Amino acid sequence: MQALKNSLGQTIRITILLCLSLNVSLASGFTVGEPFPNFTLPSAYSGYGKQLSEQYGKPVMLVVLDRCNRCENNLIEFQHLNITHAINDLETWIVWKTYKKDQPPQISLPVLQGDSRLRTGWETPTKLPAIYLINRDGVLDHVLHGSLRSLRKQVKPVLEQWMKQE
Repeated sequence: MQALKNSLGQTIRITILLCLSLNVSLASGFTVGEPFPNFTLPSAYSGYGKQLSEQYGKPVMLVVLDRCNRCENNLIEFQHLNITHAINDLETWIVWKTYKKDQPPQISLPVLQGDSRLRTGWETPTKLPAIYLINRDGVLDHVLHGSLRSLRKQVKPVLEQWMKQE
């Protein structure tokens, strides 16, 4: 009887998570289970930008920010996660949206300029901040939304589980 209750509880939790994932992906403009659109974004500093299709074969974690003026202190956890999973080829990019005279975060992860006015193939998500986990085949596996503080807490267990599957 207890096993049946546990199984039923797990089924309900999975169903709820799937429903939440579907709602989140629809709100973001990108669909979980579909290829993530290719894009090229310039670096927020001088230097080379990044193109998603060049990363096929590697898992990618995109951390897309809303307004962020020198917010590197809020991004340190993502840098630690990238270092932890570097052995599994995880690529982590910060997508920073320009706003007036704000300065991009100073961090060792690539910081890309996510300005939808540029013709780069980048479609600015409607709900920010957001984290997109894109698998080795370029398919969107997970979408997380919330404040940077809540995303730092949400992403670690999801990323741990996801990297085990990658």
